[in-house]
Amino acid sequence: MPLSNKTVFVLGAGFSKPADYPLQSEIIPSLKELELMDFSPSAFEAELDARNIASEFISQAFPKAFPTLEDVFTLLDQTIHDEGFYITGWRDLYLKRESLKKAIWALYKNKQGHNKKTEFYEYLAAALIKQRIDAGQAGDPFSFISLNWDTLLEDSVYESICKVKGLRKLDIDYCCRTTPFDSKGPHTPSILQKSRGIYNLKLLKLHGSVNWMHCPNCGLLYTTVGDSVGSNLTLASRIECRNCRRRYGEGAAGLPTLEHLFVTPTFLKVFDNVHLKMIWHNAYHELAEAAEVVFIGYSFPDADYHLRALLKRALSPKCKITVVLTSGDKKDKTVRYQNFFGLGKVDFKFYGVEQYFLRKWGKGDVARRIQRIYGHLRKQRL
Repeated sequence: MPLSNKTVFVLGAGFSKPADYPLQSEIIPSLKELELMDFSPSAFEAELDARNIASEFISQAFPKAFPTLEDVFTLLDQTIHDEGFYITGWRDLYLKRESLKKAIWALYKNKQGHNKKTEFYEYLAAALIKQRIDAGQAGDPFSFISLNWDTLLEDSVYESICKVKGLRKLDIDYCCRTTPFDSKGPHTPSILQKSRGIYNLKLLKLHGSVNWMHCPNCGLLYTTVGDSVGSNLTLASRIECRNCRRRYGEGAAGLPTLEHLFVTPTFLKVFDNVHLKMIWHNAYHELAEAAEVVFIGYSFPDADYHLRALLKRALSPKCKITVVLTSGDKKDKTVRYQNFFGLGKVDFKFYGVEQYFLRKWGKGDVARRIQRIYGHLRKQRL
């Protein structure tokens, strides 16, 4: 049953575009443009090799063409699934797919810390914290469902939390069982936040995240959210699972190493990871409780048919649908939404993510708004 005032924001790549993160259609060209200096100094050989292997395969498979990322991953996934052959054997294709995933991971890690719209995202984070605190410990005013791998939103929130000295008082709730990569890090496991009186800010990342690593043996999901040291880990970092090391003993042979967890765009998406299953389960309930769902910078692609089915199953007929796009998105993307939700059922806003939130929460200079929000939070002794 929908809550009277709950809003669920669904974030697509357009949400992070003002901060210079690539749209999905820009990922392949962006990979080709990466230069040596763009890779992590301690792992540039591994990252550069991954980029080169991925780029070579794409050029061979789609000569003089401009394939979508879905086309590339679906070709790889289907051939590997069938244990078939395309250019090379399926085992080699598995390695090429892993190289492409690593190259994308390196691209997103490279974008961290280069936010071109720092002031806006700081304002958004501060405003969200205020909204969450004002709703009280038991409140549940909003949640975010993200299709993105980047950590722009949670990084912005953590920066704002630190500025008002709110660590251990408010935290990112990924709505699954999380484990801080650093046992002394600032993140409180998501399932413990409510019981410890922490204000939780829900962020459900349906396709995983570049700051998540999971153990293939015990299944723990480690996150470096809020951890400046852990966030600098590279592809060259072969990290043993802390839990398994404690269980089997320091120095035990063959201890499992952590693997990055994010789901690639393909028509053969698999969500069999237990944490992703929990997130999708919780996303159903978030959508079922929503009075309004706001899609921000999301192109509503056909490849996301899992989400399309989830929306049909979960949303109340009375739920308001708002779509925030840019002025250049008025053609194909509006048709997708209208075909899915029905003509006249969608309220389109064509002024982009920044103007949407700036208009939503008041008037005035952004810098002054930020300071006003911080002042309010400090008075409440967050």
